[in-house]
Amino acid sequence: MRIPGFLSLLTALVSLIAGLALGPAAANIFVVDDRIAVERRPGTPWAAVGLITQTTPGRDFRFGTVTLVGPCHALTAHHTAFRRIADAGTDEVSHLWFGPPRAEGPVLGLSSDLLLDNPGVAEQDGEFPWTWRVTARPVVWGDLGAHVHGDWALLELDQCLGSRLGWWDLTPLRFDEVEALDPGSLRLVGHPTESPRETALLDPACDLYSELGSVPGWRMDCAVRVGNSGGPVFLDPAEAPAGAAVSGAPAAVGEAGPLGPRLIAIVKGDFFPQPRGVVIPQWDERAANVALPVYAFIDALRPHLAAGLARADREARQ
Repeated sequence: MRIPGFLSLLTALVSLIAGLALGPAAANIFVVDDRIAVERRPGTPWAAVGLITQTTPGRDFRFGTVTLVGPCHALTAHHTAFRRIADAGTDEVSHLWFGPPRAEGPVLGLSSDLLLDNPGVAEQDGEFPWTWRVTARPVVWGDLGAHVHGDWALLELDQCLGSRLGWWDLTPLRFDEVEALDPGSLRLVGHPTESPRETALLDPACDLYSELGSVPGWRMDCAVRVGNSGGPVFLDPAEAPAGAAVSGAPAAVGEAGPLGPRLIAIVKGDFFPQPRGVVIPQWDERAANVALPVYAFIDALRPHLAAGLARADREARQ
């Protein structure tokens, strides 16, 4: 009489193992996939949105989305900056990629070691048609092992690329401030795996729904796929409520300054991912994508951002 129950348990375990074998969560898209491609050209906000990669022989390949948040710093997720929680440290080097395809020629006169020698650099699933590659190291990060709000990392670039391309301001808005905005006020941009390497994919209108209890985190319906992790959830300048941005600086620092969008959160991930390519026909909180609000970690970033502004100013005067 106990055999059917045992078989049911065995079937459930097999299904669970099969699900775990699928790999990273694909995250979710709701109602309709309305994402559009945007070019990462200097002079546009998308120039400050890049790709983060790590390649180590004999180990896994990892990538996600980063955003320049100062002349010398970029923000991303903990799980894109580090392969494992145990790897967290300042020695974990990543490559950050920015700009339009290199095949179109140099756009800005940066040092030669920052420009790619070829139109693309081969990697596992294609080419990297970016203009600039810069090395970056973590300078401060969250404790991902303790809470979801630890899934963030600030990286310092070997060269202050933001002085040329510009950067995004960080705005530590609370849930109620964002919830009070008009429907569809949120945007998300990044480099999911299915996007063309020449562009980033922008979700031009999405919404916030609820908080994750006492842990800083927001359920949202912005379209998220593998590769969006660490990417910016933001407001256009005209839609931002009153609130002080913390990373702004006069454009006299280097050749560029803040680009306009207010970065209010980064992509954390999701709870119940659907199979690749599936669009959920209506909003379902059980399948919500998760954003980590900037206010949860902004205090830890402030001294590093200030130091980056001072560094960029020194370098501009040399």
